[in-house]
Parts: sequence; structure tokens; C-alpha cells
Amino acid sequence: MRRPVPLPLLLALSLNAQTDSASLRVLVTDASDAVVSGARVQLRNTGTSVQAEGATSADGYAVFSPIVRGSYELTVVQAGFT
Repeated sequence: MRRPVPLPLLLALSLNAQTDSASLRVLVTDASDAVVSGARVQLRNTGTSVQAEGATSADGYAVFSPIVRGSYELTVVQAGFT
């Protein structure tokens, strides 16, 4: 015969599944607030120097996922922009 598992034990098991990562969604716009598509976006973890690169989509967003907790430096490059 099976015994029911106590609720505190179930909660403890679910806490072990947590991760130390997240997602970052960046919107790139110009001075007139128009979205910038095709811009090169670089994300660098300042603690580890690990880098990730991407580009903005047609709606101006670049997404980085997963990224670990830390401090980051974001650089955006697009021809004709300073």
C-alpha cells in the first residue's frame, strides 16, 4: 500500500530544480524612437568576460537566453549610427 508523500517534502524537491540563469530582451531604438533592425548586439559578462553576440530582429529586439547571474556590458553597433 502506498503512503502519501508529505507536502513539505514535495516542496523541497521542487526547490532543487531552480536554476541560476535568466533571459535578457533588449530593444534597440534610434534618437527618434524608431526601432533599429539588423544591429549587431554584443553582451559581455564583466566578471567572466564570457561574450554572446546577436542581432536585432525586424521589431528591434535582440534576445539572449540563457544568461547566468552577473554584471554585463552591452554594446550595439549599426552602420551609420554613433
